[in-house]
Amino acid sequence: MKPVIITQQWIKSFVLQLNFCPFAKLPFEENRIHYLLEYREEEEQIYTRLVEEMQYLLHDNSFETSLIILPNALKSFQAYLDFLVVAEQLVNTLGFEGIFQIASFHPAYQFAGTAPEDVENYTNRSPYPMLHILREKSVTWAIHHHPDATQIPQQNIARLEALGKEAIKKRWNELRAKN
Repeated sequence: MKPVIITQQWIKSFVLQLNFCPFAKLPFEENRIHYLLEYREEEEQIYTRLVEEMQYLLHDNSFETSLIILPNALKSFQAYLDFLVVAEQLVNTLGFEGIFQIASFHPAYQFAGTAPEDVENYTNRSPYPMLHILREKSVTWAIHHHPDATQIPQQNIARLEALGKEAIKKRWNELRAKN
């Protein structure tokens, strides 16, 4: 359970305190995030868990979203990205397109065109590789009710730059030390 606790601490100290996602607070406070801990490393097993979790969410509305936490798998960011391409194809193949989408988080997350330690990468860095399953209707509703959802990424980057790279790295290292 330690990875789940660390993930919850990451949500508090990064996602909520830094307001990376203005839509995350309510599901977190209402305990409507399903945390699925998958220790297996084999990609086929992870794909199976992804499918099972989408089917679970399809039939159970008590959770708004789900985080599949992968503490032992996909440690290389490139391997994670390769996996993610197939996972997104799987969503479409199974007919879940328009129902679910996958958001990506990884300890070494790096946006294209950035250096590994550029501050904006921390918006998608997490303590473990994760697959975040979002309900498409919730995303659509949130975007529709936000004053300007297109500005969220730029606001996140500005917030991180204002805090400074050293402060963000210190916060990150404190979280990682608990791992």
